[in-house]
Amino acid sequence: RAREVIDAALARGGGWLDPRETATLLEAFGIPAAPIRLVRREEEAVEAAREIGYPVALKAVGPSIVHKTEVGGVKLDLEDAAAVREAFRELVKRLGPAMSEALIQTQVPGGVEVIVGATFDPTFGPLVLYGSGGTLVELVSDVSFRLHPLTDTDVAAMLAEVRGTARLRGWRGAPPADEAALRQSILRVSALLASCPEVREMDLNPVKVLEKGVSVVDARIRVDRRPTAAPSRRIAY
Repeated sequence: RAREVIDAALARGGGWLDPRETATLLEAFGIPAAPIRLVRREEEAVEAAREIGYPVALKAVGPSIVHKTEVGGVKLDLEDAAAVREAFRELVKRLGPAMSEALIQTQVPGGVEVIVGATFDPTFGPLVLYGSGGTLVELVSDVSFRLHPLTDTDVAAMLAEVRGTARLRGWRGAPPADEAALRQSILRVSALLASCPEVREMDLNPVKVLEKGVSVVDARIRVDRRPTAAPSRRIAY
């Protein structure tokens, strides 16, 4: 299924995958994510929330909406149908035609927020990143990069380089998070890049590292055609 998702996206010119495609890709490589439902109308939102169970988050979806929080497109802690209706109406009023759909998602309580992802460097090729996550990720800039493909040793070194890793290990009396599950998820991102080299950007932020397991709360993946090989620098005699 992963190959089908990539091929379909490339056939329309590449770009950012939609939420369904992103969820399919993560599932194919065993990267745990919070369940989602995509809806277009208010009643569908209420029904979807009932199906996946309260509390839920409601997020705006649209071709021009890349960072949902920047446009006020995220509503959290929705405990019942009335809250879902009110949140849906507010997003429609604020975003108008920019919101083509809405995403209902199981809200994942607690955990330590980290970022896991990938980018493509024209010189070095695919890079995998890990760091402190959440809305302040760019401000804090507490991240580590490694060349793909990764080994267990690479992942251990990445965790050691990030200051925020201390929060996974019982910072100030908090219960330790499931570091082993996080390490496995980082390795699976590398496996995804190996099977899908057309992935140019992957942004899993936040990933909540729980006492047991991890859960991707928000994900973006961009694909493009494979680049042509760089010309050889060997001198011709």
